[in-house]
Amino acid sequence: MQLAEGNMRGYDILSGAEATPGTTWLLVGSDARWGQEGARSDVIMLLHEPEEGATSLISIPRFAYVDIPGVGNTRIMHSFEWGGAQLLVRTVEHLTGLTVDRYLEIEMTGMHDVINALGGVRLCLDQDVNDVGRSYLQWEAGCHVADGATTIAFARFRDSETYDDVDRSSRHRQIMSAAANRLASPTYLANPYLHRHLVKSTMAGLRVDNSMEMADFVRLALAFRAASGPNGFTGYPPTTEARDMGIGYIIEFEPELIDNFWAGVRYGNLHRHQ
Repeated sequence: MQLAEGNMRGYDILSGAEATPGTTWLLVGSDARWGQEGARSDVIMLLHEPEEGATSLISIPRFAYVDIPGVGNTRIMHSFEWGGAQLLVRTVEHLTGLTVDRYLEIEMTGMHDVINALGGVRLCLDQDVNDVGRSYLQWEAGCHVADGATTIAFARFRDSETYDDVDRSSRHRQIMSAAANRLASPTYLANPYLHRHLVKSTMAGLRVDNSMEMADFVRLALAFRAASGPNGFTGYPPTTEARDMGIGYIIEFEPELIDNFWAGVRYGNLHRHQ
């Protein structure tokens, strides 16, 4: 399918599995151009809008130890490295019991262009940062409007050497929610020209499934806003501490809690912000 007057092409990514209630988005941040060997999924988020109840935005740790269909148990990021978007979709469906209805992948250059096309986003961090030589983030504690370059540094900054990436995942959700709030603002909702301009200026860094339509970008933004609102849920599944298993650091889901967690996502029963 061609989107925005031929400016974006959809791809055959979805599994074709029987639909589950509600609408489920899989959102991926990658660090390499598509088609390059060894591309990594640096960010994996699940956004679920149930038929009733709380919309949820869930960060799935890239080191999460999961069962990848046809591969076996290993870190979830390998599903993307070894089988691309299609295998990642199947892995997330196998993990959560939710069928992925929409897929959106954004490469780092694409994120840079999206933020600039939106005129910047307001981000908050309660510490001073001068991360020379790594993320290159320079930040004065507080909230500021960040351009594309600053937003990328904000996403890449990690203030410790721990492997659970909790703080980093929280910043990723903050960026996505801030961008969605801009897109869902009256300025954008009332002006289809701005929708087309956004897609045209950022298409090189975006990849979507072939069922995606222009209106879905607005629906996505509204779902983000719902998840970030007082009646939504943003966070991550219950996990154990990271540990080294010989294949690198892994994070496991709490076996006594994880099934109820995904059921809560499906039926809109989660009302806690992390």
